[in-house]
Amino acid sequence: MKRLAIALLSLGMLCTPHAWAGYDEGFTAYWDGNFATALKEWLPLAKQGDAQAQFKLGRMYYEGKGVRQDDAEAAKWFRKAAEQGHAGAQIDLGFMYHEGKGVRQDAAEAAKWFRKAAEQGKHVAQSMLGFMYTHGQGVRQDAAEAAKWTRKAAEQDYAAAQFELGVMYEKGKGVRQDAAEAEKWYRKAAEHDHAAAQLYLGLMYEAGEGVRQGLAGAVKRYRKAAKQGDAKAQLYLGLMYEAGEGVRQDAAEAVKWTRKAADQGDANAQYNLGVMYRKGEGVLQDYAEAVKWTRKAAEQGHARAQNKLGFMYTHGQGVRQDAAEAVNWYRKAAEQGHAEAQSELGGMYEAGKGVRQDATEAVKWYRKAAEQGYLHAQFHLGGMYKAGIGVHQDAAEAVKWYRMALANSGRDDWLKRRAQERLDALLAAAPQPQKPVFTDHESPSLSVDRGTTQTITQGDLLIQGSATDASGVAEVTVDGKAIEFATNGAFSLKRFFPLGATVLEISATDIHGNRAMQKLTVMRQAAAAPVAADEPELTPPPAKTRQNPNALALILGVEDYRNAPKARWAAQDAAVFYDYAQRSLGIPAGNIKLLTGEQANRTGMLSALKTWLAPMVTPGKSQVYVYFAGHGLASADGRATYLIPQDGDPNLLEDTALDRERLIDEIVRVKPQSMTLFLDTCYSGGARGGEGTLVEDTRGIMVKSRAASRFPGLMQFSAASNNQLAHSHPSQQHGLYSYYLMRGLGGEADANKDNKLTAGELQDYVQEKVKRMSMTQGRAQEPELVGDRDRVIAHWGR
Repeated sequence: MKRLAIALLSLGMLCTPHAWAGYDEGFTAYWDGNFATALKEWLPLAKQGDAQAQFKLGRMYYEGKGVRQDDAEAAKWFRKAAEQGHAGAQIDLGFMYHEGKGVRQDAAEAAKWFRKAAEQGKHVAQSMLGFMYTHGQGVRQDAAEAAKWTRKAAEQDYAAAQFELGVMYEKGKGVRQDAAEAEKWYRKAAEHDHAAAQLYLGLMYEAGEGVRQGLAGAVKRYRKAAKQGDAKAQLYLGLMYEAGEGVRQDAAEAVKWTRKAADQGDANAQYNLGVMYRKGEGVLQDYAEAVKWTRKAAEQGHARAQNKLGFMYTHGQGVRQDAAEAVNWYRKAAEQGHAEAQSELGGMYEAGKGVRQDATEAVKWYRKAAEQGYLHAQFHLGGMYKAGIGVHQDAAEAVKWYRMALANSGRDDWLKRRAQERLDALLAAAPQPQKPVFTDHESPSLSVDRGTTQTITQGDLLIQGSATDASGVAEVTVDGKAIEFATNGAFSLKRFFPLGATVLEISATDIHGNRAMQKLTVMRQAAAAPVAADEPELTPPPAKTRQNPNALALILGVEDYRNAPKARWAAQDAAVFYDYAQRSLGIPAGNIKLLTGEQANRTGMLSALKTWLAPMVTPGKSQVYVYFAGHGLASADGRATYLIPQDGDPNLLEDTALDRERLIDEIVRVKPQSMTLFLDTCYSGGARGGEGTLVEDTRGIMVKSRAASRFPGLMQFSAASNNQLAHSHPSQQHGLYSYYLMRGLGGEADANKDNKLTAGELQDYVQEKVKRMSMTQGRAQEPELVGDRDRVIAHWGR
């Protein structure tokens, strides 16, 4: 029975015919660990040209089983089998070239052999070829090709490829960035206990990137990876226990997991463990142990550890006090840009501790730290200018740095008091200047994240922004009340807002009194009712109708605009509509033109109309469909409406946008039998999805399509009535109108279940769904239809 099982297994491994009995005997011997007999059976077969025997012989030489280990001999036999098309040998030969084992390292040769095996469907080779395209090894770097081959391997349930595909979706490398897709592939890899996938899932859950697992979900994933020995996961799990995030706070557990990562050489974990010993958190305070772990991290180039080790040598914590050794470690961290270390090194040069006293070097390092906003360095640099030590004495520069220190002092009352005393003394002693001490009359640069008009449904809003100025920002206020801000000018403030509109005045003042101000308007709307849990994802149905060779479709989706706010999920809507056009409307794939991204610029749209669509139309027979998802806008007088292409400018509509009537005229000119427009846009001046505005004023619209009266075959479905906004469906990541439009086309709109979908049925379904959902969002959106409600736009059934 065992012999039969082995024979069957070997049969499954065959790639070329060979002398069955000899190979079978060799395989049985190999299975039993009798490598000498396996060699005796396989060597004659390999010399006779049997690819499987050549491959197995190559493995024996590579592993040193039954023969002396010899990479060159292994490569020789792999090549013989590979040249006969043996996929396993092609993979192994690819690795030999990739790693330079037994052959000269050659990435191009490695890619060549991986490709041959990949084209035979071997997932390891597909994954490696994806890796080669990702890193440009042996092939031209190409993120799209990398994603293509990685996907092929991932779809064969290969965990390593599933993980890499998840990374591509998370970072948007070679694919559209999509957190949900990233999570999907990480989860598939994690189901195979892929530790890195568990870790990355945890990171996504902790950051809340497109997923809803939260901190508890992050802890769960970190724990799985940590138990598999992943050092980063052990580090992060320790941090979660330390902070009590997603798990009950437990200093001892924090130490336990941090130590596991530190024992594996993770520098961040080693530094953290040193901090725990220094502070006595989760362990007995032990400066010697603190020094031990801090040194391990410092020796790996960890800047914070290097700075802390310098501090411990300065103060004799856990080591003999040694100024020269302190300088050594401060310098290592300072040269990596660590501001505190730069300031400490400056202090050592100023005092001549551990190094020859050198005021010029002291100023140099103080300046580096001060320019990063480090408070103590700003204070000391002011002192150097005040006294003329290491620099020419300059009261104006001293005042400048003392003022910066004051603006940055926060809760350091002692330093704030000292800086104020020195500043007051300088100003009091200063003679009337013959020329102005300060020539800065420019206001700070002030910006508010997410724009100066924001809409919320919950009461609390975190206001974030930044204030910067070449001379230094002294104060940031909100409605006259000073708020804290970081050394780089970043500020944040959480505030409650009642229903309705609230206007805040945010200002920033620099150290010379120059002031910048912005008004932030926060509109709080009533919270949306919960979305029904059974709202399905859009999944194009199986083909439900015969293909119609006379049907043509131009599909346009513009999401990332060059001169306008983003139209949320417009490109995705267009991509999904491409499948609905085939499966529900029966349009052949060859009769569909899809333009998204930069392809959907004005030139691209006009070219598609004139050089692709027009020649495809058969007068009197062709049924033309146009779908557009993106921004639209009315002219200032409301008498014209425009579809805005990717490079369009809302302030230059006539020159850069596409007049809706021109679009219709271009199609009418070639005399199709019918024309159906699906327009998921609005013209009121708001951005599709409600994300900001295209122009300052709201445009009133005074015109409907003129073509309807002169071309009876026109059918126009619009996402919203004239002065309404077209909103999005955040939970489904689609435009609200497009989401229900495609569900209707998928069959849900067939009210009488006669397998015929009329325009009226589709309109009634979409209007009811969109109107209801927009009301739950505290908004108004009513889709419109122009055209014959009784026209059948889809037939189902064969």
